[in-house]
Amino acid sequence: MEDEHTEWWHDFYRKAAFVTFPDKRFESFYWAQYYKFASTARPGKPVVDLQGVWPTWDTPWTAIWMNLNIQLTYSWQVKANLGELAQPLWDALWNNRDNLRRNVTDIAGQETWTDAACLPRSATYDFHSPLDPATTVGRNQYEAGNLTWTLFYYWQHCLAYGDTRQLTERLFPLLKSAVNLFFHIRTEHNGKYGLPPTASPEYAQDNIGPNATYDLANLRWGLQTLIDIDTTYHLNDPMLPQWKDFLNNLVDFPYSEETGFKVSDKYEFTNTSHRHYSHLFMIYPYHMLDWENAEDRPKMELSVSRWKGNQGYSRTGKAAMLASKGDGDGALEQMEVFLQRFVKPNTLYAESGPVIETPMAAVSTLHEFYMQDWGDKIRVFYGMPSAWRNASFINLRAKGAFLVSASRQDGKNVFIQVESEKGGLCRLQTGMSPASIQVRNNQGKQVPFTLVSGDNGVIEINMQAGDVAQITDKTRKVAYPAPQAYTKNADFYYGDIKNDE
Repeated sequence: MEDEHTEWWHDFYRKAAFVTFPDKRFESFYWAQYYKFASTARPGKPVVDLQGVWPTWDTPWTAIWMNLNIQLTYSWQVKANLGELAQPLWDALWNNRDNLRRNVTDIAGQETWTDAACLPRSATYDFHSPLDPATTVGRNQYEAGNLTWTLFYYWQHCLAYGDTRQLTERLFPLLKSAVNLFFHIRTEHNGKYGLPPTASPEYAQDNIGPNATYDLANLRWGLQTLIDIDTTYHLNDPMLPQWKDFLNNLVDFPYSEETGFKVSDKYEFTNTSHRHYSHLFMIYPYHMLDWENAEDRPKMELSVSRWKGNQGYSRTGKAAMLASKGDGDGALEQMEVFLQRFVKPNTLYAESGPVIETPMAAVSTLHEFYMQDWGDKIRVFYGMPSAWRNASFINLRAKGAFLVSASRQDGKNVFIQVESEKGGLCRLQTGMSPASIQVRNNQGKQVPFTLVSGDNGVIEINMQAGDVAQITDKTRKVAYPAPQAYTKNADFYYGDIKNDE
C-alpha cells in the first residue's frame, strides 16, 4: 500500500505543470496547494465542498457554496494540467441537471419554466436547493447567475483540452438552460433588455435594484459563448437569433464617472472595502473589457483602484486583475498582503472556520503572473513583477490545447515552447523584440511564423497536432526551464523540510 501510494504521488507530480518561483515563500505555498487539492479530489469522487478534507466540528461551512467558493476552488486545475481533478464537478453538474432545473421549477409560479436551470447560494452534493426570487427582498440571495459563472470554468476546461464532445454535448445544453432563466425574468424598456432586481454577492441591502452588474456580466458571457459555440461547431440551434437579439440589445454595465462600475442601476460602489468583486466581473474573470482599449482603460483603472477588498480572496482577485493589465508589481503587492495577513501557517484560510477555496484562488492568480490565455492570444510572463527577474514553468495548459513552457532570465523572456495537442493557430505574445524572434521545432528546423504586432512581440504559428515550436531571442543566451537555485539555509515557510535537502 505504501509503494502504491508513493507511486501515485510521483505520477501526479510528473503530469502536473511545473512552476518555479524566485521567492521561496510563494514556491512552497504553491506546491502545498497541489498537495492539498490532490488529497481532497479524485476522478469519480464527490465534488470538493467548502471544507476540503480537514473539517472541524464547529465549522459553519458544511455545504457547497456557489456564489464564489466552488468557482474559486475549481479555477486553477486546467492551467496546472490537472483537469482530471476538476472533472467530478463537471460530471456532477451534468448528472444532477434535473435538480438544476428543479431549482427553478420547484418555485411557485415557475412550474412551466422547464427549459431553465440555476444554482443557489449553497446546497449539498446533488445541487438541489430551489432559488426563490422572493429572497431578493430582505436577504439579497437571488443570485441568478451562479450556474453561468461556474460553467465559465467548464468552458475553459473544454477549450484547453480540446474536448469538443463535452463542449457541445454537455456544456452547451447546460449553458442554454442557465441563460434561459434570464429569458424568463428579463425586462424590456425602450427597446433594451434588462434584468429585474437580482442579487450581487455579499451585499446586505434589502434590494440593490435592477441590472445587477454581477448578473449582467454572467448573462453577457453566457450569450456570447452560446453564439460562439453554435457558430464554430455549426450546431444550428434554433435559439441562435434570440441569443443574438438578447446580446445586441442588452443594457450596458451601470457606470458612474465618480465611482466607476456600479453594483446595479441604483447602487453605486461607495463602500470601497467590499470583499467580493462581483461588480467587476467584466474585468475579471470574463475579460470583456480590454486594458489596451482607449475607451475601456480609464473605466477599468478607476473601478479597480477604488475597490479595496478586505478578505483574502479579495486580494487574489485584485492581483489577477492587475496582472491582466501587465502591472506585475501591483499584483505582487496584493499577493504579499494575502500571504502576510490571511494565510495560516499550514496554508489554510479561515473565515469563522477553515475553508479551502481562497488558497486555491491564489494558485489561479499566480498562474496569471506566468501565463495568461484570455482573449485572442497566449501571454507569456506578462504579469511578472519587476523584482522576479528569473522564473520558469513547464506545461501550463492554455486554450486551444496548447502546452506552454518558458523561462525568464534577468527580467527577459529567453525561451518559450509550445506543444500543440490538437493543432490550430497559436497566437503568442512573446515579450521579445520582433527583430530578434526565431522559431524552430524540437529538431532545430526553422518554423514559419507571422509577426502580428511589434508591441510585446505577438506572433502567429500554424500548428498541426503533435507539433512543437520553440521560440527564442537570438540576441540572448537560451536558458531552458529549470528549478530556481536557493541558498542552503533558505526559509521554506510552509511545509516540513530539512535545510540540507
